[in-house]
Amino acid sequence: KMICMIAFKTPCEPVISALFCCLSMEADNRLAISGSDIPHIIAKLLSTRLDIKNNDDLVTTSNCCVTILMLSKSFECRTKVQQASIVPLLISLSKSQNDQICDSASQALNCLSASSKDSIEEGTVAALIAIALEGKSSSTVEKDTGDYLLHPEIPDIDISSYSPSQEDLQVSDFI
Repeated sequence: KMICMIAFKTPCEPVISALFCCLSMEADNRLAISGSDIPHIIAKLLSTRLDIKNNDDLVTTSNCCVTILMLSKSFECRTKVQQASIVPLLISLSKSQNDQICDSASQALNCLSASSKDSIEEGTVAALIAIALEGKSSSTVEKDTGDYLLHPEIPDIDISSYSPSQEDLQVSDFI
């Protein structure tokens, strides 16, 4: 519940997305993640970042896409990811100018569609074909896929806004 409270605070979003990403790397965590509010939080984070405006948006989007990819690799988690309405967001992100985001979103779509008895939303195949024709794939990503899948991006944070001012610091507070 605490994560829900801070997930949408501007300076926290990239860090929270990195936390989700780190947790999703362990297969044992994925079912708990998918059974919580996290897929819905990720959907909301992604829906507000389809148009990446700054580095925090880029980091948050990249980490969220990798988290969804990791969740989609676990069969038990796929339904929860789909119920969070993430598929349309992944379709949009699979057309991203950022190769890592494009690659993660495309791979997640592939995993989500692998076991689906129902067809995934119309346009997915067209989006993936367009990606292939434009040459966007993991082979064009400067970093190896394993590099960004195993290491979420964690942005620099200016902690000065969280620190008390020098006037407020009292030696007696620490003794």
